[in-house]
Formats: sequence, structure tokens, C-alpha cells
Amino acid sequence: MKNLKYIVLVLLVAVVGFLGWQYFANQNIANQEVAEETSDGTQSDENVIVFKDGVYTPSEITIQAGERVTFRNGSDRSFWPATDLHPTHTNYPGSSIGKCGSTSEGKLFDACKPLPAGSEYSFTFTEAGSWTFHDHLRPSARGTIIVE
Repeated sequence: MKNLKYIVLVLLVAVVGFLGWQYFANQNIANQEVAEETSDGTQSDENVIVFKDGVYTPSEITIQAGERVTFRNGSDRSFWPATDLHPTHTNYPGSSIGKCGSTSEGKLFDACKPLPAGSEYSFTFTEAGSWTFHDHLRPSARGTIIVE
């Protein structure tokens, strides 16, 4: 009977820990996907890359370190923006598809999931360099973000 109490206690702690981890992981995703707003509450169209008909437009942009880029799905199919290299997503420092679903997910240049038509994914670039990206679902759809 005593062992049963310990087993139940361990299981309860594991379930509560897992639910807490899921909650905070989902909060990071929600914060990451909110489009940048201007002071009057409208969305800014600055640094927006639209995915439509299997192409990113513009396919190359130049920004300053600390600026956010929003990837907007203008197609009728899902897309999954992520840093190169396909399929590992390790080109941008600290990013890796293997970190999707972890507490680090909100810090990755990787949407970590297919995003339906009309949705957006935003990422703030802090590292200077030339960062290529692709659509994980259609790896031939590519682009470059130059961070100065």
C-alpha cells in the first residue's frame, strides 16, 4: 500500500510537470506568432514576407539586428517557414528542428509546424549575417534575410 502511494505521487508530479511545460511552450508560440503592431494598434507592413503560389515575396530583404520579420501565408495551403538547412533547420544560430516542442521553441527561426492559410509567423533577428530560409513543406521555396 505504501508503494502504491509513492507511485501515485510520482505520476501526479509528472502529469503536473508535463501540463506546466505544455502551457509555457504554448505561451512562447503565441507570443512568437503575434504580428508587430504600430503605436495606433494597426499591424505594420514593414519587414513582411508573403508566401503565395510556392514563392516568398520578396525573396530577399535587408534589416537591422533587432528587427522583426513577419512571414504571412497568402496561399490556400499551409506553409512552414524555417531557417535552412533542410530538414535540420540549423543555419540560424541556436535553431534546430530538434528543439521544436521544447522550452526553446519561441527562440527558434522555425515556425515548428505547418501554418494554415491566412496565418503569420514572426521572428526577431538578433544575429548579423545572411540567413537563408525555406518552406519546410516545399523546400524549393527559398529566400534570404540579410541582417546588418
